[in-house]
Parts: sequence; C-alpha cells; structure tokens
Amino acid sequence: MREIKFRAQDYSCKWQYGFVAKVNESSIIIPLKQEDSVSLYVISETIGQYTGLNDINGKEVYEDDIVIIDGEPNNRRVVVYYEEAFNIATIEEYDYLQKGEHPYLNDYAHMTCLNEWSNTGLVRVLGNVHDDPELLDNNK
Repeated sequence: MREIKFRAQDYSCKWQYGFVAKVNESSIIIPLKQEDSVSLYVISETIGQYTGLNDINGKEVYEDDIVIIDGEPNNRRVVVYYEEAFNIATIEEYDYLQKGEHPYLNDYAHMTCLNEWSNTGLVRVLGNVHDDPELLDNNK
C-alpha cells in the first residue's frame, strides 16, 4: 500500500509535508510527525500529492514535478493527476491542462501512466513547476 501524503508551500515559500485539510477558504497542512504538531496555512495552488514512487536517485515524485525520461534533457515531462491516475504529460499537454482544456492527444504525443516509466528506473526529478518554471521552456 502506498503512503498518502502531500506537499505544499507555506507563505514563506518553504515546502511542508503532511495531510491537507480545508479551513474555510484556506488550505492547511497537518504535519506527518506528531512532534511537528503545528498545522500551517499553505498556498493552495502548490498542493501536490505524493505518487508513491521514487525517481532513479530515490527522490520522491509528486504532482507538478518536472521530470526527464531516459536521461534526455529535451525529454521533459510534468507529473499530473489526470483521468484518475498519475501521468506524465508533455509540456504542451501540461499547458492545455492549466487552461482547463483537454490536452491535444494524437499518435505521436500522449500522456502515459507514470508507473510505466518509473518501473524502468528511467525517471529523474529535475524540479517542479512552482520553484523552477523555467524548466517548462523546452528550448532550454
């Protein structure tokens, strides 16, 4: 059974890990460890769930992480929760999802389940869309 947890940035832009709850119109993170019993208000847009998978270096993979496949720097993808599964989307597909549109899917570019790639050990986390938005530019 996979571990259910989330991460989100607090208002000092520090990443917090734990369980997410809504308080009125705000979001809070309840820490995983009992000794860190103070719940913190977090920026709702930065909330991402842990996929239950780790990358080739053992780093936990979360929603909104930017990853590369097969070690190819120009093969960047974004981890998204789409159609009831964690998937890796191309930058173009991620842009569509951010606009609330269905991504353009065809025979050449389509989202695949993250499990398919992580099982091969070829996924590496580069950063995430909140801390490293420049990684979304495929020309870099």
